[in-house]
Amino acid sequence: MSALASGSGTTALTIAHLPQPGSRTAPEKFKGDYTKVRTFVKQYERLLALCNVTNDRDKCENITQYCGSKTNRLIEVLKAYQEGNWSALKNQILKLFDADRDLKRYKVRDLDDFVRRRKSIPIKTLSDWTKFIQGFIVIADWLRLKNKISEDDYPVYLWQAIHRKLRHQLEARLLVGDVSRDMSTPFEADKIILAAEKLLQRDRFDTDRAWSDSEDDSDDDTSSSDSDSSSSDSKEADEEEVKAS
Repeated sequence: MSALASGSGTTALTIAHLPQPGSRTAPEKFKGDYTKVRTFVKQYERLLALCNVTNDRDKCENITQYCGSKTNRLIEVLKAYQEGNWSALKNQILKLFDADRDLKRYKVRDLDDFVRRRKSIPIKTLSDWTKFIQGFIVIADWLRLKNKISEDDYPVYLWQAIHRKLRHQLEARLLVGDVSRDMSTPFEADKIILAAEKLLQRDRFDTDRAWSDSEDDSDDDTSSSDSDSSSSDSKEADEEEVKAS
């Protein structure tokens, strides 16, 4: 990074002097590798100091230019990123990409426990999804890296860990244009994650409407109850008629 160093008497560097992604003085593009996340964050912070970037929001918004597209999608939905809180975002990045993963050991039963626990918890917002996927990645990616679970197992565990209501919504979205899909093979994990992010995005057109899915669910339950009651009354009437004859 010597090419960026400012000599005595020269104009101080600013945010405009941050190196272009892919250039010799830019950090290596970060794609989520847990073995590189700490080094990446340290390099980025050195760049910020060198270019006199002190505004937290600027720090948050500029880190994504040095990340891969998949990594960007994860970072940009984090609450700290949207609030422009660099200290919190840095901690979330280290946690999300599990900087301490090489010190942690998981077993398949840990993933089984995660699936059993999480599948009963509704996921209603993008924040809920982010917390869910962070927890999943920490365990599942380590097990996959260590060949404790296969590439084919990975999306199955992810799918089963998602609450059934969201899972049904995701299935409908994933099957659009592919209704003849062979359902003996799992959906790809990347496609599941992308579909969930789109479905739960904060600026959806129907997010602030007065009605809610819970009201619809309640109506369905009432309708089902009325139908059961009507069926029961009809059955009793038939039995009385048989006795009378």
